[in-house]
Parts: sequence; C-alpha cells; structure tokens
Amino acid sequence: MDEALGTRRPVRAVLGFCAGTALATRVADAVSATAGATPPAVLLFDAAAVPGSALRDQFVSSVQASAAYLAEGELDDARQWSRELLATGRDDLPRVATALIDRYDQLMSGIADRLSLGEAIRRELTDGFAAYLAYLLLASQGGLDLRVGTPMFLSSRDHRLPVNPTRGMSFGVDREGLLGDADVWKVVAGVLGEQRP
Repeated sequence: MDEALGTRRPVRAVLGFCAGTALATRVADAVSATAGATPPAVLLFDAAAVPGSALRDQFVSSVQASAAYLAEGELDDARQWSRELLATGRDDLPRVATALIDRYDQLMSGIADRLSLGEAIRRELTDGFAAYLAYLLLASQGGLDLRVGTPMFLSSRDHRLPVNPTRGMSFGVDREGLLGDADVWKVVAGVLGEQRP
C-alpha cells in the first residue's frame, strides 16, 4: 500500500480475482481513505468469499495431492481431524490455520522420511502451503463491499457469486478464459476510461 501511494500518482482502479477480491476491496478502501484521493474503480473477477471451510478444503486437497506417498489411513485421518478442527474452531480461524499448517508439516515430514527427501524439500513443501493458507486467512478477513462506491463484479459462465451485486456482468467463458476474454477487456477498458481525469 505504502509503495503504491508513495508514487504520488493516483490509483485509478483496483482489480481482484477469486479469493483476492476480498483483499482488493480493502485496498480500495485504504486508497479512498487517503487525503485527497478519488475512490478508485473496483473490478472483481469471479469474486469469492473465503469462509473457514476454504482453509480446510485447501488442506484436504493439498494432502490428497500427496496421497500416493502417505501411510495407510493418514489421508482419512487428516480429513476427519480437519473436519473436527473446523467444527470446534470456526470462530478462531488463525488458530485453525496454525493447526492445519502444523498437521501438514507432520504429514510432509513423514513423506520426506519415507522417501529420504531431506529437510530442505520438506520445508519447501510446508512453506508453500503455509504461505497460501496465510493468504486465504487474510482474504477471509476482507469482504466484498466498499466503504465508498460500488464494485463491479465480472463473472465467468458458471460462477456463482456469494453476494447479489448492484453492478455485475456474466460472460460466456469458463473461469480459465475470463481474464483473457476480449469482451471482458472491453468492459474493463470502458470502466478504466471513465476513471481518467
């Protein structure tokens, strides 16, 4: 934030994708709160709220990706344990995230030991997972609303928005094609063109 505002150039738009949309709105709010700043346009692509279940889902999918290297029963145990963790800790997501990272590290340590991979690889696996979970945790603290202005929601064909937007458009492309679609970029260019002084 400081770096973007430190350029003394106006921030005309803030864009976010998927879980990052909840962070984009908070960045836009911070820009709007800056003395003399004009609120930026906010474009949210396939906006997604990040509930606590998203942390668990990421844990489960990450563990499943290593299923071939897990000891018998570890995958089922990890699923059940994470389900119980979320059920009892839904109101304390930082604690849930820490516990998920610790359990993931234990599982990756077991894999690293069985495959003689070494500490550096285990740490790399765990650090990547921890970084992504930290991102999701931060996104879970954001939202899809703005203090000033109204965001525009741009969605792929099958995307279901977690809110009922005042301004929104759906495009006939799948999620992977949304950001590169020519019709989407015409809309984006139009909105950004409105922001020029």
